Amino acid sequence: MKNSDIKKLEELLIQVGLRIAKRGEGALFVIGEVDYKPLVDQTVKPFNVLENPKLLESLALMDGAIIIGKNGFLKSYGVMIKSKKTFKNFGTRHSAGLSASDIKGNIVILVSEEDRKIRILKQGKMIMQLDALQK
Repeated sequence: MKNSDIKKLEELLIQVGLRIAKRGEGALFVIGEVDYKPLVDQTVKPFNVLENPKLLESLALMDGAIIIGKNGFLKSYGVMIKSKKTFKNFGTRHSAGLSASDIKGNIVILVSEEDRKIRILKQGKMIMQLDALQK
């Protein structure tokens, strides 16, 4: 996937994340490779998330993370990511996101139901934060 395609993917995940956050719900999207364990049966076949953001959004509302390959295709949903790091004063979703972002090349978009913020994590650090309630 080209850099411009990764950017489109990031933008889509932020838009989907903002819709989820405005409803007071949370989600975790990982672009790249990570160790995980499915929590639900994987009945939805892999699809290009850029072509079906509505399906992506409904899958994101389940417990667990969404794993997307760098090719833009859904790999897995409703998964538990094995955490190696903790995010002080935050819960398991943040710890899982931080651990997943620590893997070289991964991009993590985290939607917090607590404060309705979207956080973008890379290389084990938060690089950007957006507030879903601000214009």
